Amino acid sequence: MQEIWKDIPGYENLYQVSNFGKVRSLSFGARNHRKSNRIVNLKLSPTNCGYYKVQLYKSGGNKMFYVHRLVALAFLPNPLNKNQINHIDGDKTNNAVYNLEWVNASENQLHAIKNKLRKPSPMSGRTGEKNPLSKTILQYSLTGQFIKEWKGISNAARVLGISCHGISSCVNGRKKSSGGFMWKPKLSTEYDTNIEPLQHSAHSNHPSGYKQKNPRPMHKISQFTTDGTLIRIWDNYRQIENETSYNNANIYNVIQGKSKTAYGFIWQYAD
Repeated sequence: MQEIWKDIPGYENLYQVSNFGKVRSLSFGARNHRKSNRIVNLKLSPTNCGYYKVQLYKSGGNKMFYVHRLVALAFLPNPLNKNQINHIDGDKTNNAVYNLEWVNASENQLHAIKNKLRKPSPMSGRTGEKNPLSKTILQYSLTGQFIKEWKGISNAARVLGISCHGISSCVNGRKKSSGGFMWKPKLSTEYDTNIEPLQHSAHSNHPSGYKQKNPRPMHKISQFTTDGTLIRIWDNYRQIENETSYNNANIYNVIQGKSKTAYGFIWQYAD
């Protein structure tokens, strides 16, 4: 296979990455006038996790990048917008393009288990009543009427097509509703068949006419990789919750500066 070099996005005319997993500087010595500019392959540093990283400089600043991500961004199409990169042969030091593929979190974990790179969880497949840690939860309408008792958040989420994190946030008191319902933990053998409804609003866009008190403003939200690459701009928190299993409270904490990352990404308001 012929070695091919491409400019690293954001570092054009400064650094290039090859389909073999090498990184080179096109202006080596430019920061030191005693050295002349020349092309030099950079030394790759191993991380504690076994991956290779490399430090790039621009405009007086520097950033650390995973080499496999640089290779994938330069050479691998990602039409499904997947956010993780898998080493096909399990060797984290083999960053050649033929050994990399874009995957989601679930595919990455399944590949690791299949290739014995990690042990499967002892709780794998144990959902609902089979899981001793499952909580019994109560489903209510937005008007406060009891609907159903569920053994386990995952059962309710799977049957109704609702985010597990959304239901969990309601059960733990962080949200008022999820999926058009209110959710409460079952704390005893007796429970209320009617609870206080959500605040009614004639101006609410929700089909039920009910809305949460003091809802979060509807900001557009930018999702970045940890190296600063923009992945997507989301319309609002609800869209993120509906399309992923991410807990919006964790994303909100990153935006407010309380956490650095959530689910391996950096989040910022786009407007």
